[in-house]
Amino acid sequence: MSTRKLVAAAVLLAFTVVLAFFLLRPPAPSPPATPPPPAAESIAPSATSPPPRARPDLLKDPARATILPRTADGFIEWTDSIAAAKSLNAPAQSAAEDLGIVRALLGDYHVVFHENPPGGENAEITRALLGDNPKKIRFLAPEKTLLDADGALLDRWGEPYFFHKLSRDTMDLRSAGADRRMFTPDDILDEAPGDRPPL
Repeated sequence: MSTRKLVAAAVLLAFTVVLAFFLLRPPAPSPPATPPPPAAESIAPSATSPPPRARPDLLKDPARATILPRTADGFIEWTDSIAAAKSLNAPAQSAAEDLGIVRALLGDYHVVFHENPPGGENAEITRALLGDNPKKIRFLAPEKTLLDADGALLDRWGEPYFFHKLSRDTMDLRSAGADRRMFTPDDILDEAPGDRPPL
């Protein structure tokens, strides 16, 4: 066999060995994948997770800063509620509409605190709406609210509204009506929506 044929055979053999080495070797281990940081919203709620809040904490939203001004005495004014409350007992509206405004004030309180104001008496509930609450939020303006000597919120006939608390989330509202006597046929009643407990 000539030298030329031996060199060609050696080159072919070397090429075959190198090719087999690259084709048959196990793949190099890939670097371990770094898991992405867990996102707070990516975790699926379990059956025992608390329900998500219906609305974000509006007090921490910078866009609300102009809508929720802080007064010189340290209170935060919920301006939408205060504006609505200014029309309480207006001659152009009915007593039922007044009760609707009071219901809306309680609803705004519920948005922030996730429950009705504490207590069951008119004066206690009114104090909470006037800012006597953990976040010092006023839903009523003290100087523009019709109150009696005990601090109870008054209807258009100058009588205290009656608040009947059914639970931490539900409450019936009542005005004594034109006869100024509670629990008579001319009372104006705004019942809480939803299921009602038996009497």
